[in-house]
Amino acid sequence: MMPDFKTPGERTKWIVDNATMYTAVKFLGRGQYERHEYPSLDEAKVTAKHLAKTHGGRYMIYACAGIYDSYICSVAQEKK
Repeated sequence: MMPDFKTPGERTKWIVDNATMYTAVKFLGRGQYERHEYPSLDEAKVTAKHLAKTHGGRYMIYACAGIYDSYICSVAQEKK
């Protein structure tokens, strides 16, 4: 069960500390998403960076703890 938090930052910290996986999500349009799951934040960031480079677009990284998730960062294709 999720504790009662005083701030959004406390909620995010709890989710990151208790994360069982991380997801990289790309919005494809009109209710469609591309979603990938990873066991670690580092793996999610590295793979999302590669996907952004090869497929274009922006991937959002989320920490997942049970039914809860929290946005961590975005990864986009590097500009040349």
